[in-house]
Parts: sequence; C-alpha cells; structure tokens
Amino acid sequence: MAFDPLPTSFFGDGFAVTGHAVVLPTSEATDPLDVVLPELTDAEAAADWRKSVFALMDALFHAYDAIPLADRPAAVTISKSKSSNVSTGVDTNSFSVQIKTSSSGTEVIAE
Repeated sequence: MAFDPLPTSFFGDGFAVTGHAVVLPTSEATDPLDVVLPELTDAEAAADWRKSVFALMDALFHAYDAIPLADRPAAVTISKSKSSNVSTGVDTNSFSVQIKTSSSGTEVIAE
C-alpha cells in the first residue's frame, strides 16, 4: 500500500464537505461507520469548544497512528504524549503536529 491523500482514507466515510463547511460527525452520527469524532457528542460540541478541540486532536492522532508506518505521509507527522497526576486525578495530553509546506506556507509539499 502507499500513502493515500483522500480525506476519507484518513477520516473515514463520515468526512464530508457540504457547501462551505467540512463535516466531521460526532459520536451521535446515525451510521456508526460515519463517526469521525467518537469522543464528542453534539451537546458537548455546542457547549465547550475545548472539548471539541480535544476530540479533534485525539481523532487526528488515532487516525494517523492507525496508518501502517510504511504508508504514512512524509510531509505530516502527528504524535501524542500523556502524563497523569495521580494525586489530582488530572491527565495532561500533549499533541504535536508537524506539516512540511512550501516556502509560502500555503501548500503541503508533495510526497
């Protein structure tokens, strides 16, 4: 297999572009195969942008991590680290996204 640039190869069949919006279905999608953001409900998305950002970053990481190493794009890397504070019960999740672009910064370089 080789790198596949189609959004549905990364996000799954739930990814859609409608009008001028990109659609990433939450856990409440009618078809479970269409779910792109499994950690996010519609109510959470409408109530707290932080939850939406975390769900998006976590979904991006897991989609990238599921790609076999030989098929991952050379121009994009996504990583995640997590630390836990057992005394407070709070986890800290850190995500790193690196994207190689042209000098103008507007185009991802070719693979």
